[in-house]
Formats: sequence, C-alpha cells, structure tokens
Amino acid sequence: MAFFGNQKIADSSHSKPKKYVNRQSLLGLLFAQGSAVLLHFSQAPIWLLLLAVVVFIWRLQILRSQWSFPNRFVRLCLVIFSMAAVVLYYKEWYALEPMVSLLIIAFLLKLLEVDQQRDALILIFVGYFVTASAFLFDQGIISTLLGIFVLWSLTACMVVLHGSRIQYLSRRTVRMVSVLLIQSVPLMLLMLFVFPRIGALWSVPIQSSSAVTGVSDSMSPGDFSQLTRSRKLAFRVSFDDDRIPDPSQRYWRGLVFTEFDGRRWERPKGANLYKGKEPDKTEFIADGPTFNYEVILEPTNTPWIYSIPLAEVTDKRFIRSAANEMWLRDPVTQRIKYKASSTLNYRTRERDERLKQSLMLPKGYNPRSIEMAQKWRRESISTENYIKKILNFYNQKFTYTLSPPKLGQHTVDEFLFSSQSGFCEHFSSSFVVLMRAAGIPARVVVGYQGGKWNDADNYLLVRQYDAHAWAEVWFSDKGWVRVDPTAAVAPNRIEQGLLDTLSVADQDLLEHSGLPSFDWINRLSLKWDSINYRWQSWVLSYDQDTQSTFLKKLLGEVTSTRLAILLIAPGMIMLIIFGFFTLRNISKPTLRKVKLYQALIRRLERRGVPSVAGEPLTDHCKRATHTIPDKKDLIHKLSHSINTCLYSSEDDISNHSYKELKQLIHRL
Repeated sequence: MAFFGNQKIADSSHSKPKKYVNRQSLLGLLFAQGSAVLLHFSQAPIWLLLLAVVVFIWRLQILRSQWSFPNRFVRLCLVIFSMAAVVLYYKEWYALEPMVSLLIIAFLLKLLEVDQQRDALILIFVGYFVTASAFLFDQGIISTLLGIFVLWSLTACMVVLHGSRIQYLSRRTVRMVSVLLIQSVPLMLLMLFVFPRIGALWSVPIQSSSAVTGVSDSMSPGDFSQLTRSRKLAFRVSFDDDRIPDPSQRYWRGLVFTEFDGRRWERPKGANLYKGKEPDKTEFIADGPTFNYEVILEPTNTPWIYSIPLAEVTDKRFIRSAANEMWLRDPVTQRIKYKASSTLNYRTRERDERLKQSLMLPKGYNPRSIEMAQKWRRESISTENYIKKILNFYNQKFTYTLSPPKLGQHTVDEFLFSSQSGFCEHFSSSFVVLMRAAGIPARVVVGYQGGKWNDADNYLLVRQYDAHAWAEVWFSDKGWVRVDPTAAVAPNRIEQGLLDTLSVADQDLLEHSGLPSFDWINRLSLKWDSINYRWQSWVLSYDQDTQSTFLKKLLGEVTSTRLAILLIAPGMIMLIIFGFFTLRNISKPTLRKVKLYQALIRRLERRGVPSVAGEPLTDHCKRATHTIPDKKDLIHKLSHSINTCLYSSEDDISNHSYKELKQLIHRL
C-alpha cells in the first residue's frame, strides 16, 4: 500500500481494488455526524459530548495529515473508557438511555477508522438510527427541524459517496437529496395515518436521571422556597369552553401529606402507587358546575399528575388514590397529555382510621404551639371561629418571603414565635399542626396554584414558581375543606400570582432567562410558547384512538379489505407516475450533451442545412459554413466544443459551459 494525501491507494496487484473515501465525502460525513450528535445535546451526559469533541478534532487532524489513525491499543482504551463511563454514570445501565449512549459511542468511534466506502456506508446507516433515537427524548419543533436537517446531511453523504466528482454542498447535490426526501413523504404519510399505532415513541420508559423533578413526595421547611425559584414550565392547560375557573380556584392538586415527624411531611406509609396497586376507594359526592380541560404535563420523573379537585380522568392509565390524588402507573418521564373534568363543589366521606391518621402529632415536638392551640380552641365557640383566629394571627404578625430563615428541631415553634416569616410550606405546616393539636383532623396538600394566561392561544402556563402548599380541614357535614393560610398573609399570591407578590429582593432570587425584561420580548416569548403548545398538542394527540377516528371518517368502516385497498392504491399511483416519467425519459434523452447536439442540428436545419443520416457532426458543420459563410467561425467553434462534450463524461460539463454553448447556438 502507498499513501497519498493521507488517503490510501490500492495496490495494482489486487484484482478488485478497494474503494476509499475521498476527502469531500469525509468532510460531509463529519458534518453529518456532528449534527446527529447535536440532536442528543439536551439529554446526553457531558462526558459523551466531550468524547464527541475529541473524536471530531482527531478526525480533522487525520484529514490534515497531522495525526495518524489510532492503533489497536488506543482504540481498546477508548472502548474501555466508554463502557466504564456508561456503567458508572447510569444506575440502571440496561435501559433506554444507556443503550442510546452506547449507540452514539459506536457512531463516534467508528469515525476514527473509516477509510473505505463500506465503512462510510455503515456509519451513515447507524447515523439514521442515532437520528431516530433522538425523538425518543424530545419531539419539539426545534428538534424536528434539526432532525430533518440531519437526515438531509446523511443522505447527501450517501449521494456524494456514490457520485463522481459531486460536491457536498453543490446545487446538484441539494436538488438530488431534496427530491429523494420529498419522494419519501408519501410513504411517511402512509405509515403515519394507516399503519397500526403500536405505541408512540414518547411512551417508551426513559431512565429517571433525565427527567426534571417538580413537587417532591415529601415536604420540609425550605423545599418550596427553593423550587419556586425556577421559571421552568410545569404544565399547560387549555379549557374546552369559555368557562374558566377564577384565579382563586386554580388549585392544581398533586399530593396529600398526613405523616409528620416534627420536621418533614410525607404520604402515609404503604400508600406508594408506583406498583400500580389499586387504592382503597373513598366516596366523592360532586355537586356544581364542571370544568373540562386538557393538560400537557412536562416530564417530572414522578407518577402523580395535577388537576383541579374534584377531577375525573377517563384515561385508563390513571388511578385515583383514597386522598383524591391522581396517579399514573409509571413515572412521567416524557411529556404527556390528558383530559380531565373537575367539579369545584364536592363532598367526601372519609373512613375513621384515616381521620385518626390526620390527628397524629409526634411526641416531644413543638410544645409551645400545641399549648397555644389547645388554649385557643377552648376559647373558640366553633371550628370556624378557631380557624379564623389562627388566620388573623398570621395576618397581623407574619411576612411572606422567598428567603425564610432556617429552622431547628421545633420548626413550628420557631416559625410561630421567633422568625414569623416564611413561605407557603411554613404556613401550611404550622396551620395543620395547630389544627391537629386542637383535635381537628387536618392534612397538607401540595401542588401548584394559579398560572399565567396566554391570550395568544387561550391556555394557561403553570411554571415551577407556581408550586404551592395549602391545608385541608375535616368538617363532619362538609368533608375535607381547603384552607389556604398563605392567603391570610399574602392574598395577592392567590389572586395575581407569585411574581406580583414578592419583594424586589425576593424577585432577584428567581432564575433569570438572560434576556432583558421588555414588553415586546415577553410578547414574543408567549407567542413562541403558543407555537410550541400547538405543535405538542397535535403530536401528543395523535394516538390509536385518533388514528381509528381518522380511518373511520376516511373509509366508513375499517375492514381488512378496505385497509388493503388504501395501502395498495397509493403505491399503484406512485408506480404509474414513476413509470410515466421513466418511459418519457427513455424516449427523450435527458443528457445535457445530447441536448446540445440536438439543439445545434435543429438550428442548422432551420438555416437551410438539413442533416444526413449517419453523417458526423464535423461534416454537417463543414456544409453549413458554405451555406452560412457569415457564421463560419461560430460554427467551427460549436462543432469543436460539442464534439468534445459528446466524448466526455456528463459530470465534466460545468453549468457555466453548458449555458455558454446554449447561448452560442442561439446566436445562429
């Protein structure tokens, strides 16, 4: 073997010389590979992205003849490092995310040994799989557009690899690849609308490390004040009609906490629904107007969802807990969409054992609070009067802040009698303790409250800073009744939202987008979110039921015969169209050099120089010089140029030369 420009040239002794990748193809392949890896930027671990950068730099240096291909020892070290990184980084390495990471690693490392066309083709085919796997994690507009661009880049690499002297970004390549992708659109639409929907890509379980966690399954002082500093989106809500609940009624219920150890609130022991066990039933009696709405929930890595109580969700994926919580049977690791109907006026019937759980307090904690609660209860003529007294106490002496001081062992005592400043979790926790100390069943409820209305598309944006905690109190004649002690301290928090309630110092603690806060930027942000919402709503809506409805409208009755006709008919139409253009192209040559020859013959015939069967072009032009003596030099030039084209490769004719010869023929 010999080397020339860092590209191998096969020895002449081989009967079938190997085809090596030229520099143009390698540069295109490197660009396509970088674009494919970029699709996984949001979910790929940082070490994998660094590995991609190292591989790209190494391959570029090989192209520049500065470095050599890695030897076996280096390749082995890279493989061992990659495998060790996957095993150490992922807790459960036999899952989707680590498998995709292994695919990307193979995609990257293969580039360091590509020198033959066969290897390049393998890399291109793997690139298609890497591109498709990116849509397991994100189906947004940006990802979709980037995915189409990556498909175009990989297809362009294949065209350049098989073409002779075809430039990667030439007009011819752009046209050829675009036509190929456009020709695949009918097949894509056929598979989308006709083929059975076995399951959407976003239904594939994703490992928990990639999800963004919102409200947690426990609560202690400071948790919500940290969570609400985030501006990330929690979920979007659109209502079916003009009936929208008032801001004070937009309590998006998530979890109910009844267990208290003196500092942390948790759900009852043994009430974990991760296993999909059907909970004990609690009777709910609804009475009042109903709100119908649709929620698009962002990934949370938790199985519970959010809804306005009392909610009914017809989707079989969801189950209701005894505490009126709505759960999925698996954690939400992908963006999901669900519909719900909520009745604000409802009444519950609770079991005695659960009411006893809602009275329990840990021994030895918060003695001053318990003593004060028992005293105030004796002084109150009713439960309502006792609650009013506590809320007045909050209203007169407490402040609402995003940066409350840290609390020690007796969290409620220190909050009520020392710091007297806190966030929603401080008020709800202390309120429930005061209720239980007075012998009144109470519990903590966490979720979100409020949301920002997007007038551009009429839907509600609920962000992480809308996370909230409130309380529920048991009344024998009403059931569980919501009481929000935060409203007694900061009523604007409930009516107008968090941003209009915080002080200037607290607003500085929120995450900033990095953009200046101008009205036109805010409007543009809402408009872009509206576009994203429409896209996500359409993508997540297309499931088996939607497909079945579409086919029923199209076919009337979905039968195997009609489905077969629907599958075969488009294919037959495409074959007829393809055959028509193929036959037309056979009867009418399309090579540019032949077109030039025929154009010159027609032009000479119009000038009175008819062609003779079997006569060479040179002889025909000689006769033409006698008939058209004033065009003698032009005819000689055309004769020589077109003869040269006829015996040259089609690829050797540049666009400039082709246009120039057409103009010369036109001058005749």
